[in-house]
Amino acid sequence: MFSKQVADTGRVLVPALLGAGAMALPSASADGDVLHAAQYPWSHNGVFSSYDTASIRRGHQVYKEVCASCHSMKFVHYRNLVGVCYTEDEAKALASEIEVADGPDDNGEMFDRPG
Repeated sequence: MFSKQVADTGRVLVPALLGAGAMALPSASADGDVLHAAQYPWSHNGVFSSYDTASIRRGHQVYKEVCASCHSMKFVHYRNLVGVCYTEDEAKALASEIEVADGPDDNGEMFDRPG
């Protein structure tokens, strides 16, 4: 019985000592060795500020003409651009320019449809 009590004490004592040892280790934040993200005075910061719509349109145009040949934006929907840099009609016109893989149809075949 005595040996069982010693074994049970060891099960509790060892993790407690390890935990106390970990608490004694110096932490990076306590020493001031933390690297914080730089703060820039962006023009779109603040409650009443907004994005530069013309710049976003230019960036999207560059993407379509240069970057889209290698990089997809398959997780960005045209509806996400409404209110940011395009109106709803403009976004619909942009979406209609592309073909989207869809399906399967009644025959089990994939087909392309207008975006």
